[in-house]
Amino acid sequence: MIRWLLCACLLFVASPCAGQPQWKPTGPITAKVLHVGDGDTITLDFTPPNTTKKLAVRLRGIDAPEKNQTCIKDGQTVQCGRLAGQELARLALSKVATCHPEGGQSYGRMVGICMVDGLDVNREMVRRGWAVSYQQYSNAYVEDAKAARSAKRGLWDTEFQRPQCFRKPSSKGCPCSYPECIPQ
Repeated sequence: MIRWLLCACLLFVASPCAGQPQWKPTGPITAKVLHVGDGDTITLDFTPPNTTKKLAVRLRGIDAPEKNQTCIKDGQTVQCGRLAGQELARLALSKVATCHPEGGQSYGRMVGICMVDGLDVNREMVRRGWAVSYQQYSNAYVEDAKAARSAKRGLWDTEFQRPQCFRKPSSKGCPCSYPECIPQ
């Protein structure tokens, strides 16, 4: 038994994955979008070195509703998280995206700005109103969010809770609870 444990430990230490630093992209990655997780996460048909998982990309500077998040429109509950994911799928799913790494990782996902068919997908989600500008990380999409809000596009045509407050109601900038806490 001891001999078996020693062999197993030696195999792990000698494996190519042991002690390897986590992979960090050094430039843009171009690949087909295989999956849309929600309104601000896509998975590319790209496998980083030393892993078997496809690359998930968290769209930088935006925050979309969680998959199970709901909103209120005309007194009715709306599955706004699902709708945001569907909008991102229309923009990117099965298309080729070029994602530029920006600002490290979030929960094992590369954080980046992704382009599809010449469109900045991050910006387009905010313009269409299915994501908010995530000013904690970037101010790049503030004006797009203001325009979407004034035109009542997407989420802005509903009563909704900011996604960060839905995830963690006690976080900074979330002084109240849904449905009283809608963005101003």
